[in-house]
Amino acid sequence: MLPLLILVVSCGTAALIPAIFVVTRESTKRHRQGIVEDLKFVFDTSKSGGDTIIPSFEFVKYKYSVDRDPGPGGGRGRPDFLRHHWLLSAIPFVLLCSALNALTLAMVLHVAFHQPVGASVPWLGDHADLPLFGWVLLAAYAGAALFTLRAFRQAINNFDLSPFSMLGAFVNLCFSVVSAPLLVFGVFRLGQAVGLPFDVEGPAAFPVVLVAAFAAGYFPDVAVRTVLRWSRLRLYKREATGLFEAFTSTPLEVIDGIDSETRSRLDDYHIGTVQNLAAANPLMLFVETPYGVYQIMDWVAQAQLCASVGPMALQQLWTLGIRTIFDLERVLLDPACRDDALIGAVGAILWQHHPPPPAGGAAPNLATLKADIRFRLDNPHVHRLRQIFNQVSRSLGDEARRLWPIPDAGRKPQDFDAMRRRAAV
Repeated sequence: MLPLLILVVSCGTAALIPAIFVVTRESTKRHRQGIVEDLKFVFDTSKSGGDTIIPSFEFVKYKYSVDRDPGPGGGRGRPDFLRHHWLLSAIPFVLLCSALNALTLAMVLHVAFHQPVGASVPWLGDHADLPLFGWVLLAAYAGAALFTLRAFRQAINNFDLSPFSMLGAFVNLCFSVVSAPLLVFGVFRLGQAVGLPFDVEGPAAFPVVLVAAFAAGYFPDVAVRTVLRWSRLRLYKREATGLFEAFTSTPLEVIDGIDSETRSRLDDYHIGTVQNLAAANPLMLFVETPYGVYQIMDWVAQAQLCASVGPMALQQLWTLGIRTIFDLERVLLDPACRDDALIGAVGAILWQHHPPPPAGGAAPNLATLKADIRFRLDNPHVHRLRQIFNQVSRSLGDEARRLWPIPDAGRKPQDFDAMRRRAAV
């Protein structure tokens, strides 16, 4: 009776996982399509008779213009994946996951509840100890299962869950359950063969083995590279690990308004560094994240400035009121904001690590600073963000550029209207 119950629970769980994520993807798609429809009022220039397009919005619109029934009167755009596509692609994953579920559930019942669940398997019988291989397989499958669930969740967040994702999960499970035993019983024992004092079967090594097996299940590619490196295959191209010390990534927390919790949320959308955020599509992030469009535009503009000048210079530019890439643009290129003293302070910050000019050479002047800033601004990501900023400003109108003057007591309404007209100029 117990083996039959294990089989039913294992198969049901394996089939339920892809079904839940596919249904969640469908509901997420419908919700975000409604958000895209709302964005059309601001960013769809074709409806307002404009002769230009906003590529950032067109990419968002194309990504979500999918429907399962795109025929006449039945859909919004290009066809979505059909049900039999999901069903066929999920079969290998469900079969492998069912077998691994049954094996791991049997081992858990045997270890935790001392239930003999396999008379034909000696180490799952009564009063039998679970061998090291069973612990390695259990830890590896736990890591692989967590990685698969997280990958499916990220795929829904980014709206790239597809039938190929099911095949990818199947391949990842295969890699995990194979690479973990290879890492433990191959690399570690290979170390024993060359004289390393490490006993895989010893009790002191048991925690290390479990952690290594879990890591191999979660990151099977790392485990495979480790096996190849320890196998001393000289023709295998190795990484120059010393280069990692010279190049570092800037964390998202340097952006004003982003804390550790926000960074964790953005990491689900493959945005883990400042460079990722600087190259992100603000409208896509607005559709796919819970944050406001103005907040995201400010974050991306800050990230572009940080990616251009570096985090240390960014902190110093804040003291001058320069927070975004467009603040830097206005300081030098906008006549209304231009001041020689302010430009000199910006140049001192940008060139603080610049080598001193040679004897008799000329120091960087205003023309050099202007060329340097123009060079930083000549970037497709900056152009795209500027277009979004301009479109939002255009939709807000000129009245939003200045606050209305406060009328004094006793003024007539016509005097106030004249003040408003002068303020709008």
